[in-house]
This record gives sequence, structure tokens and C-alpha cells, in this order.
Amino acid sequence: MLHRVRAAVPFLYGLGLVWLNAYLVRHVFFLTFTGATHSMHGYWMALGRVLGDSWWRPQWVSYWAGGMPAELTYSPLVPWLGWHFGIYAVLAVVFVLGPAAAYWMAWQITGKPGWSFVAGLAYSLLSPTELIQPDAAFGWIRLLEPRRMYLTLIWDEAPHQLALAFVCIAAGAWARGWRGVAIAAIVLAALANPFGITAALLFALSFPQKLVPGTGFLAYLIVCPFYPPSLLGILQANGQLAPESAWTWTSWLALLIVAAGFAIVWHFARELRFFALLAWLTTAQVILFYRWDIHFLQQPGRYKSEMELALVLLAVFAFEKVLRGRPKWLLIGLAVLGTIGATQQVIRHRKFARNAIKQADPTAIIEYRAAQAVQGTVFTGGSLAHWMNAFADVRQYSGGSYATAPNIMQQKLSLELMAEPSWEKFVQRMQAVGVDSVLIPGLQSPEFWKPFAKDVLAGHLPIQWEERDTRLYTIPGVKPAVEWTASGHARAQGGVIHVNWDPDWHAYANGASVPTHKNEWGQLVVEAQGGVEIVYEPRWLTRIVSIIGIGLAVLYGKSGLSKLGQEG
Repeated sequence: MLHRVRAAVPFLYGLGLVWLNAYLVRHVFFLTFTGATHSMHGYWMALGRVLGDSWWRPQWVSYWAGGMPAELTYSPLVPWLGWHFGIYAVLAVVFVLGPAAAYWMAWQITGKPGWSFVAGLAYSLLSPTELIQPDAAFGWIRLLEPRRMYLTLIWDEAPHQLALAFVCIAAGAWARGWRGVAIAAIVLAALANPFGITAALLFALSFPQKLVPGTGFLAYLIVCPFYPPSLLGILQANGQLAPESAWTWTSWLALLIVAAGFAIVWHFARELRFFALLAWLTTAQVILFYRWDIHFLQQPGRYKSEMELALVLLAVFAFEKVLRGRPKWLLIGLAVLGTIGATQQVIRHRKFARNAIKQADPTAIIEYRAAQAVQGTVFTGGSLAHWMNAFADVRQYSGGSYATAPNIMQQKLSLELMAEPSWEKFVQRMQAVGVDSVLIPGLQSPEFWKPFAKDVLAGHLPIQWEERDTRLYTIPGVKPAVEWTASGHARAQGGVIHVNWDPDWHAYANGASVPTHKNEWGQLVVEAQGGVEIVYEPRWLTRIVSIIGIGLAVLYGKSGLSKLGQEG
């Protein structure tokens, strides 16, 4: 009987972490809108509304950035789950899953469920990154702030947090010998967010056991429809437009520093090698970027999520090593003090969740109001671009996830027009790409980001709609050039078609195929006179490869489990 109780204790630890985090955010499971329009929540809601269950098949989406293949819009898992279960319920589950997954990984790697529970508890209630690289001014009190709760439920890091949780599950499964489970978890991490891929690489580099190279390869085969090889070129081109992602000569210096530090930690660390290496790889990325503005990975500041987890694990198990063999009275005393502190943190975090995350009326926000007013194709930015399609079908030459936008000229033009061009140049550019309206929030607009440096169109163009210092201007001389008959099917006149070019666009005149190419703005040009039909005819090669990858992964996982059973 006692043996069974002891065997159940590690699982009770995990259930305890699930219960604790679910208690902290219990009301969030039932919310439908919180008013946090400065987040990406609206974009995920919009993707779910637009794509629904059709997400998993190749198709053209014309509602962001001038149009793009569905697989380039965003990682599918969070929008798809949000469509089925409600986005805030999904965010709450992500918040609950993170510490439980961290606990599972630590338990499987160290074999110490008690201290792994302490690590999961610390990860739930503390924010150590605020002591090394604070989001604002340094202060010891910031260690106690609910940073992970803010990032997951108010800001827009939920897909990243979900990916990190799945990577933890993968690492724990690999330590357990469950190769198939490890592959499945890596696949889910990649489907949750691209940071799941880089996080998996960082974990693999730090892992204390030899990894089979085929694991990551099989996982990539499965997710390749959403990460085709062509995406690398898109990421590189768009990354060069953002200072935090552009590769420069200093990137080689950053890579050298991280590699040298990795070698040093590998040499000197023994018992805590995995945690020490992971802490170095993640912390170095963040510090080098924020302190010296050098990096070799895109968006290096975002690795504070991995850094937080790694620092907690390293600190807790280093503390365990120091306390090993100490008197029981000391351990009991520390446990009592820790329980008192944890109780106060639970109260603090619950109060924050209750006060900062509330139900709001979506119909009152400027993003909803604008979505009802826009007709045709609009150019805008900020939360307006991210949220409008959550409420209505709005075709945009803006919005979306900039890193995967397929038309680099659309990205360059967007940056140019959000600066301070002349109003004549603004109009000329919009006419050239077929945009017939522009939505600009003024300084007093409730739109959060205020993406335009100045409203250069004020006083020069007719206002189609105006509310709360937010104006929708009509661009003269632009007539609808495309009549959409279905998603990826349209009728138009030959010549320039105002939609982003893609090699899978095909044009037909009188049933015969006609040549196509792209113009200087990266838009589709059909070499024909008169009416034509344009059809998006995507290739299914990556889907076929994915199916093959799933079959190989099943065989690989079964062989691993069979071997594990024989060893047992």
C-alpha cells in the first residue's frame, strides 16, 4: 500500500501545479473578449473565423498583406483551437500547461519529483528574468510580478508559451525513452509557433543524452506544409527590414560569443549540465541583444520566455545540490518559509488576474466600428489591421505577421507609408497597388499603437468614415479590378491584378492558359487582353511528404517503444 502511495506522489505534484495555475485564471476560461486590443488575440480570432476547419488544406487567403497562402499567415494550432473552444479558454489552458510541462521534463531528467515540483511552483509564481533583463526599471519587487500571466493572457506570447510547453514535454518524453511521443510533441510545438522549432534546437544542444538525428528530421517532414523550404528566404528577406532580426557582421560576433560560452559551460558543468547549458544559450541571446545590440537569431528578445524557464530550473536544482545532506530541520524550515511566500504570491497573482483580465464589449471598440465601415481594399496598421477581420471580411493591403509576409515590396511600401511621405506620394503608391481606402488613427484615437507617424492625408482626401479621431479616406481613381468568385478564384481584366504574385496562381482566357509574372510591386500580371479567370492551384507535395513523415514517425516510435519494453 505504501509503495502505491509513493508511486502516486509524483503525479499528485503534477496535478497540484495544474490545479494551482487553473485556480489563478479560472474566470478566464469563460471570457469571450477582454479589450486587450494591443495583443495578437484578434488576429488569431480572425484566422479562426476566416479559415475554420479548412485551415489544414492549401488555399489562398486574401484578407492580409495583399493576400498569401494560408500556411504563411500564422502557425495554425492556436487559431484553430481558438475557433473551436474560444481563444481565451485556449490561452488559459496554455497558462496552466506551462508549469506542468516544465515539472514533467525536470522530473524525467533528474528523477527528483519533489524538487521538480519546487521548480514548477517557482516557474508559476516568480519572474527571475526581471532581475537580469527587466522589462522596465530594475526592482527586486519585479521578481514577484505575474509576468508569465501578462505575456500569456494579455500580451501575445501564448503561441510561444504553448510551443515551449510542448518542447518540455518532448524533452521529458525523450528522457523517458518515448521517441514517438517526443516527435509528436515537437510537431505540436512547431504547429504552435516558429519559436517551437528554435527552442527545440536549443534544448537538443543542451540535452544530457544523445539525440537520434532522425527525430528532428521526421518532425520537420510532418510540419513541412506550414514551414516549406521557401519560407527560409521569406524570413531572411523580411528579417532584413527589422533591426532586431537583420543579419550583420556583428551577428558572427554574437554567434562566436555564444559558442565559446557554450564550450566553457559544457566543460565545467557536470551534474547540472543540461540546465546550465540551456540557461547560457537563452540568457546570452537576450543579454547580447539588449545590452550590446548584437544577435544572430531573429527577434532575440523573445527568448526571455525560454530564459525564464531555464533560470528557474538551474536555480532550483543548484539550490538542491547545496542543501543535499543538510539537517532535516533546515529543510523543513525552508519548506515552511517557501509555503508562506507561495501563498502570498498566489494571492497577488489571483488579484492581478481578477482585476486586469475582465470581460469587455467588443462592439464598443474602434476596431469593431472600423470593420463595419470598410469596403473594398484598405491599408492601415496596428490593432486595426489585426482585429478587423475578427468582426468582418476586410481585404487588406496590411496586417498579418510581418515575418512571413510573402511580398517583400508590400512590406517595404508599408514601412515607407507609415513614416511621413507626402500625401501625393501616398496616393500614388496606393493607386499603384489597387488600394481604394486608407484607415488612419489620429493621436486621440483609442487605437493602441498609432502606427502612422503623421496623418498626411488630412485635408487632402475625402473622408468616407470618421469616429473618435480615426478616419477612413477614399483613394481616388481606384476601381475594383478583381471580382472574387470564391477563395482563390476570381475574374479580372488582363494586365495587373492587384493581388500578391505566387507561383501557384494560374490564369485562363477562354479556357486556355495564359502566361503570368509579377511587377515591380510584387503583384500578379496576366499577359492577356480582356477578361481572364485567375485560379490559385496549390501543389500538394508538402502534404504528401507530411503523410509519409507521419508513417515513418509511427514506425520509428513503435520501434523505440518495443526496444524500451524489451529492456524493461
